[in-house]
Amino acid sequence: MNRLEAALIVVGAGAAGLAAAIAASEAGARTIVLDKAPDISDTNTSRSGGSVTIALERERYLDAPRLSAEEKVEEALSLTEGAADPELVRTWRENVDDMIQWLSRAGLKWGKGYSSDPPVKNRRTALGYGPGLNKQLLAIAHKKGCAVHFDARAEKLLVDGAGKVSGVRVRTVEGLREFQAGAAILATGGFQANQEMLLKYFGPQFGPDFAYKVRLTGSPFSTGDGLLMAQELGAKLVNLDQCHSRNIDSSWVPGSPAMRGPYRELQYPLVHYSIWVNKWGQRFMDEGNTSDSAANSILVQPGMEVAYIFDEKIKRLKPELVAGFQPAEVLFTGASLDEIAIHIGVDVEALKRTIEEYNQAVRTGRAMELGVPKKDFLMPIDTPPFYAVHPVWAGLNCTMGGPKINAKAQVMDRDDVPIPGLFACGEMIGGFFSGKYHKTPAGTSYYIGNYQITASSLTTCLVFARIAGTNAASWSRTVAATEL
Repeated sequence: MNRLEAALIVVGAGAAGLAAAIAASEAGARTIVLDKAPDISDTNTSRSGGSVTIALERERYLDAPRLSAEEKVEEALSLTEGAADPELVRTWRENVDDMIQWLSRAGLKWGKGYSSDPPVKNRRTALGYGPGLNKQLLAIAHKKGCAVHFDARAEKLLVDGAGKVSGVRVRTVEGLREFQAGAAILATGGFQANQEMLLKYFGPQFGPDFAYKVRLTGSPFSTGDGLLMAQELGAKLVNLDQCHSRNIDSSWVPGSPAMRGPYRELQYPLVHYSIWVNKWGQRFMDEGNTSDSAANSILVQPGMEVAYIFDEKIKRLKPELVAGFQPAEVLFTGASLDEIAIHIGVDVEALKRTIEEYNQAVRTGRAMELGVPKKDFLMPIDTPPFYAVHPVWAGLNCTMGGPKINAKAQVMDRDDVPIPGLFACGEMIGGFFSGKYHKTPAGTSYYIGNYQITASSLTTCLVFARIAGTNAASWSRTVAATEL
């Protein structure tokens, strides 16, 4: 079995893994990055919009209130009703402001980004969006002296006689190899492509069909390898029932990311004014909620399938956005609501009753008294022709739980003691979740919240990647010194 030595090993070559490697190299550690994919083209980073936002979800918009550092921490903890990890939230707050400057100093280039409605502040988008972010980080890692190996699947963490992580066993095209190191950083992403794990952790809330029928928009290489390796060493696992999804329609190609173009979020002003109905012809959520709430709400609808419905009046608000729902098989036009109901396969009278109740509540200013209240983006749907975007599904981008870490990005064991020499960052860490499911009076479920309390999961990935790389480098130096 071939052996190769380094100060530390990073498992995963997405944004978190490469940023951790860059930070470790800047701290003087000889770093090796391993990834089981053949290249970086199919990481979750490459499937993302490539944006980072230095804000909590509530303060991301231009008209949002300015919060002090401690107010931001308190806001985050309040949003999660105590579910977020206070130590990690404070660590994020203390380190996030310098993160973009650090990446810029390292050589990352930023682009124009994409627009949204309402406008977002404190956001930067990497040149080339998600694929550009991953390519740039890979180039910077090479420039910093990191060795990056693809087609290299980490299978087992190695430990010495004292229980300290001492390397990684890896399966490559040449066979098994052991990479010896003073520390390891896990940045392998979630487990959205592992049906067995999806069934185990999501079956109780989504039902058994979820694992086998949900459409995968995230990386097919994210199968929970890092989580399983950490678990084998006794890591405490948290937030394993949390995920992030995105709306997709029939133009989506299986195996592809959820978004076409810079971001499908561009259509959201139109979508907010629409009503969303499930196969029972019922509304099931406030359509003005965030895209995260919307997509995760679709996951608990019958067949994980819904329709957007709007009228000519709403179409005229944002005519340029309707083009995003072409071709004709995505956007259906009907002269009447009967035609819309027949097209989307719901009971005609049920749909008409839903829309009549909605219109009456909007006209009388009582939309918040509906069985499924709606706060903003209120317009009656009463002007033909009518339009339906159908089918709309929720594509599973990633899971958002895994080993618990501390403020130094060290992986904690079941007794909340750091596992010596083991660090983690990226989508596989928990502690930042703010959403939960609720029941409507009609018996359907919906999701309120965001899959992250921060406005960008990439931000959290990069903040803790830098922390993991810096601390793992320091740990490996200490290990090397004690072995002299």
